Amino acid sequence: LSAVHQFCNVGKNAMIAGMARVIQDVLPYTICEGAPGSCRIVNKIGMDRAGYSKDEIRNANEAFKILFKRGNTLEQAITLLKEEFSDSPVIDNIVNFCGVNNMNGVGVFEPTALFRIFENDTREYLLFIHP
Repeated sequence: LSAVHQFCNVGKNAMIAGMARVIQDVLPYTICEGAPGSCRIVNKIGMDRAGYSKDEIRNANEAFKILFKRGNTLEQAITLLKEEFSDSPVIDNIVNFCGVNNMNGVGVFEPTALFRIFENDTREYLLFIHP
């Protein structure tokens, strides 16, 4: 059993682990786990089972590194992804997902922050992000 907040988006071929508490959007092709849930790793086995090629899986893994591991801002990471992987449908899906905002106006994530507080009208949200 997992809990997903009503305004969260779950990306294509993402997996949510059991007992996860999802309070933010889940990036496509990733595994989300924990309480609060965060994108931990690329869902390589799920992508393989869904018929993605080794190159597409490698691209998703590289995108994960660019977004989460290299200290880029979201804007910098998206620019890098567009430049390096201009012909990859997997990367296009990730980039398009990163541009989507949910009903609260909260973006998908800020990959270099451990957490941030977002205020919208009378509500305050604390979002935890996996660095």
